[in-house]
Amino acid sequence: MSSLAEPLFFFDGSEVEAARAARERGERVVAFSESAARRLADASIPFLRSVDALGDDPEMPLYRAAADWTQGFGTKAVDARGQTLKDALRYRDTTLWWWAELYLHHNTEAVRRVRFLETVARAVEAWPTSAIRRNHVDRAILRGSWSGLQAGRGTKSRFFARTVGAHRGPAGSVEGRGHGHKERGREG
Repeated sequence: MSSLAEPLFFFDGSEVEAARAARERGERVVAFSESAARRLADASIPFLRSVDALGDDPEMPLYRAAADWTQGFGTKAVDARGQTLKDALRYRDTTLWWWAELYLHHNTEAVRRVRFLETVARAVEAWPTSAIRRNHVDRAILRGSWSGLQAGRGTKSRFFARTVGAHRGPAGSVEGRGHGHKERGREG
């Protein structure tokens, strides 16, 4: 069994002492927003920026992931009879899916959540880890992220298939109130 690198501590809060404590435990602090990065820099706490895991054009992978997910949702979401959403949203021979697709992409939290998952996946690919801890980063989504990453062992395509597609429950657990408590996954 191989040992992964030290835990990642995703930070997007205002309590820099949580990040300082994470550093003292040997965790790598990852700022999840520019405001979090400014607070960490002002407090002289070493950190990584989540945006650095996204490559030279950080907006493109996030845009592409959200657009691909939204477009694919209509053909992957299936009801009890096996009918896709795209097939269900028809009037005679005309699909009305494109209206739903636009609504889903522009008027729901789906795009924000897919962008978040893409950022987490790329951060874990860039900085392999044994655990994820968090501070004011979405607990429910991160729980699914860790589950998918453990199942896919960091492979983004398998990560998205498990996390965004057919999530069947977390392989890990989340403890605490959102202030840097550890996410632990099963050994695999």
